Amino acid sequence: MGNSSGMPPSFDYAPFSVNGTNLDPNFRENTGLVSALMFASGVLGNMLALIVLIYSSSGHKKTIFYRLVAGLTVTDLVGTSLTSPVVIAVYASGNEWIGGKTMCYYFGYVMIFAGYATMLIICSMSVERVLCIRYPCFYRARSSPKHATVILTFCWALASFIASFPFLGFGKMVLQYPNTWCFFDYYNTNPVNKAFNYFYAIFAILIISITTCFNLTALCTLLNRCRNNDSLKGCRQSCRKCRKSHKYTECQMLSQLAGITLAFSTCYIPLMIKILINQNETYLRNYGSDFTVIRLASVNQILDPWVYILLRRELLWKVISCFKKHDNNDTVPSVFQKAARSHNYEQSFCSFCFDCLCDPHVNMNNMDVKRSLSDLRLSVITSVTPPDVRRTILKIVSEDAINASNCLINSS
Repeated sequence: MGNSSGMPPSFDYAPFSVNGTNLDPNFRENTGLVSALMFASGVLGNMLALIVLIYSSSGHKKTIFYRLVAGLTVTDLVGTSLTSPVVIAVYASGNEWIGGKTMCYYFGYVMIFAGYATMLIICSMSVERVLCIRYPCFYRARSSPKHATVILTFCWALASFIASFPFLGFGKMVLQYPNTWCFFDYYNTNPVNKAFNYFYAIFAILIISITTCFNLTALCTLLNRCRNNDSLKGCRQSCRKCRKSHKYTECQMLSQLAGITLAFSTCYIPLMIKILINQNETYLRNYGSDFTVIRLASVNQILDPWVYILLRRELLWKVISCFKKHDNNDTVPSVFQKAARSHNYEQSFCSFCFDCLCDPHVNMNNMDVKRSLSDLRLSVITSVTPPDVRRTILKIVSEDAINASNCLINSS
């Protein structure tokens, strides 16, 4: 089989048949162009996302969330830049693998590293959002932008460690159908390699599940807070404005995180399920579907930056403004005007999210922010902390007001 495929006998490859009935005659002609388009889209999207992050406000640059987004963007950019050129070169050479076994192990390593690094960073982002929204006092007192560097280093190190398992004999890299990419052998019947296959899929599903649970927790907390307007009564107008801006910033971050999570879950879950199914030796092998799910996983590196860019409130506000100008010429009130009339803190969560993503940013001068910090801080703490610990927290906050509110100023 080794010689018939054109590979040296010592080279490991998946046991697929080039002349098998599962091959589409036009498959090879189309996939080369698709790979080139995916590579161009991935590089363009991630470069644009990095430019947007670089030119973001200084306050956003100091937050942990946006630094994690930058780390995710760099990871996606590196992942697609290190693998896609190899695939394109193989297609250009007539589907003959280049670089031998060394290139195969390199390709498989980058695939595993990029996939797990993406999942771990997004999971860390969801944990960070829960801490910021659910435990604001603790978060503002203990968090630092340096923590983002620690989190990213940990995610990259853990992903790199997992990707190195096949080099240590736990898992096996092989050339995959249609001779254009390498990955671990998820059909291998060796008990050790099979254990790695189960570990890879189950651990990834666990990370996705944890991320989803934390996102739902943050969403429910934000929903309860936006519906609870009791703490806003009696506050100064500047306090109300500052809190409104802070809530909108939180909602924008959560919306971006939810979009990124939905994208990577949709792209990666089919691959993990397919790997688990392939462990059943009685299952009829379908290398075409294997290729489809791995390509779907590769699409995630393209979607992540575009989700972040398209869900930015500044961009959405410009789009909505164009519709508003058009609707103002109509005699029938537009949906945006109706939403504006009903704008209050008793509104539905969907309406609140609409305003969060589509309303312009609330600008405040330094005097307004400083004058409203005390009232705002009391209202936030009152709405999210149990009664038995409020006195202690309020005492600590009153002694060091400015320090406890740095995160809020940066976010707004």
